[in-house]
Amino acid sequence: MKKVKAFLRVAAGSAVPQNHSYLLLLKEPMRRSLRYYSTYTILLMCLFLFGLFVKVNPVRVQSLTDGVSKALLSFPSSVSIVIENGHMTSNLDMPYFTWMGFEDNKILLLVIDEKNTVNRLKLYKPLVMLTGTEMAITSGSSIKRYPYPLHTTFQINQATMLRFEEGFRDYFKKGFALFYPLFIIVTPLFFALVNTVYLVFSSVIVFVFFRLFHRRFSLRKIFQIGMHACTLPFLIGYCILAINHAVSGLPFVMFVLLFIFHLTGVYEAYYEEIPQQETHRAKSR
Repeated sequence: MKKVKAFLRVAAGSAVPQNHSYLLLLKEPMRRSLRYYSTYTILLMCLFLFGLFVKVNPVRVQSLTDGVSKALLSFPSSVSIVIENGHMTSNLDMPYFTWMGFEDNKILLLVIDEKNTVNRLKLYKPLVMLTGTEMAITSGSSIKRYPYPLHTTFQINQATMLRFEEGFRDYFKKGFALFYPLFIIVTPLFFALVNTVYLVFSSVIVFVFFRLFHRRFSLRKIFQIGMHACTLPFLIGYCILAINHAVSGLPFVMFVLLFIFHLTGVYEAYYEEIPQQETHRAKSR
């Protein structure tokens, strides 16, 4: 219990650069800051894993797989699509829509509209759209476009969709069993490594920044201060990531926040120390 209270006390003092807390770091051994940073990183990764598991867990993945399979199996036998030499033709007189169910929601999975372009995708908002010349796939807020291959002919009908559904379910079942545990283990380790790389880069930039003003601060101590200054920036970044993983520019925002807190922490530590040193010298005289 004492260790928990001690950790919380250090975390509270590290969250926002304060004169007294950061001044004490100049006299603290590196191993204590490493212990704090390691513990904080583990807790942050546990929080991240929890949020990841809530969004990507076997129950939700199975629900998604079932929704896609039912949508593919519902493809009507009357529809026939031919893609030849980079162009698509069909026996459809109007756009075709395929919906899928996922957690009591209806999601537009597929739109086939040979008479319009991908520009209509913003109106339909499907996951996949087939036009007369290309296939478009939405990924978050971005759209990936794939022109049909030239000198190739293939047909899409109910039999094709049945074979695709079988392959999809089998691939997803085997792939999930293989990659999900790996994903759960590797992802937190990757982000922990990224955090440390951010911290190293921030330390170097802060070191160079103060050198420009003729302040020769220890790079080792700057890195040690950074292990505490990262507390709030990393927490804010991972909370945003847990809410919406598709936020653009989040890595840059996290680094800028870290740099600002890091720079402030070093300033508070060293520039609070300078008046104390001058006071001590005056008294010794």
